[in-house]
Amino acid sequence: MAVAYHKTCGIATANQSDIPNKPEVVRLFLPIYLRNGDYLFPSLLLEVEEQPIGKYGLLRKSYLKEHKRGWYSSLLLTGKLDKHLAEIDHSCNERIELIMNQLVMNQLVMNQLAQRESVTEALKATDQMTWVARMNSIRASAEEIVLSELVYR
Repeated sequence: MAVAYHKTCGIATANQSDIPNKPEVVRLFLPIYLRNGDYLFPSLLLEVEEQPIGKYGLLRKSYLKEHKRGWYSSLLLTGKLDKHLAEIDHSCNERIELIMNQLVMNQLVMNQLAQRESVTEALKATDQMTWVARMNSIRASAEEIVLSELVYR
């Protein structure tokens, strides 16, 4: 079958004499290629908004890559991955702040923690390093809650 390809308009046609009892076949080819040296690469560009991705977004990305490959591929190919990761990162940071405030400011929890962890203003004034270590312990507890609820789900 003889097929004619027109370079200017990107149309491939076959003569009617080559295809018995069928009308003329017309297929449109409109790919855009970028030349890099001797190679032509198809121009496959997605419109992706650059959004900052923090610690929790990167953790979510590695989790999706390792455990949810289909969902990761889908988000990546549709250009929604960065938006999803930024939302997860933002949600995690807000949740950690909320949990930290609840753990530190809530009087009942503070009393329990003060008895259990001995985190008081007197300790802060006398032994700052011990106070920082105990506050980091509280923050680690808050992060563990957030990671299990938002990142690794």
